[in-house]
Amino acid sequence: YTSMQIPEAKLCFDRGTITPQSIRMPHLALTHGHMDHAGGVASYLGQRKLLRLGPTTIYAAEDLLPSIQSVVEIWERVQGNPYEVKYQAVRPGEYQELDGKLLLRPYPSVHSIPALGYTLCRTARKLKPEYKDLSGPEIASRRRAGDEVSDPHIEHLVTFTGDSTIEGLLNDPIARSARVIISECSFYGDEYADPALRTNVQHAHAGRHTHIDDIIGNLDQFGCETLVLMH
Repeated sequence: YTSMQIPEAKLCFDRGTITPQSIRMPHLALTHGHMDHAGGVASYLGQRKLLRLGPTTIYAAEDLLPSIQSVVEIWERVQGNPYEVKYQAVRPGEYQELDGKLLLRPYPSVHSIPALGYTLCRTARKLKPEYKDLSGPEIASRRRAGDEVSDPHIEHLVTFTGDSTIEGLLNDPIARSARVIISECSFYGDEYADPALRTNVQHAHAGRHTHIDDIIGNLDQFGCETLVLMH
């Protein structure tokens, strides 16, 4: 089961299962609807309600969200107790505001069913080039005098691919420029491995997954400082 938490952002990517830490994340971004990535949603909401952890926001693609909502509503009827949940449909390339200066940006992914990846971003200010050689006190003086010494800037912090071929990541410049990329890499076998093991590149691509060779062959396309392989 897949579930990845970023506690600093109070954000969880996917909810295949629940853990004591994950139920404390009030933001949940779903990449797609396969059971190992979304099957724990109702349990997650139930535990948050039981522990009085407050409202939850679920982010998902427009075509997936109604089905997730239907599943949750069934469990609300089964339990006889509604959850505290808000549903937010997302579209590729459109930013969603989280807490503080944090933003969530979905991008198109490539899997066996419709899917999204996400990049966690942060709004910031970037010093204008004409001020870069000034000292701190000089910049402060210019700012007090009314000069606009910086421009708005969006930092790309963490990308989470969910299940996807490598193309989902490579086709989105923002996603592959994040400081940290958490990429699926489900297959490691080579072409000489036992075919029954289903581990080679052909098997990876048949199921719309990523093979380690896809990662190695495209490392020069990534702008990240850290690459985390999962799944």
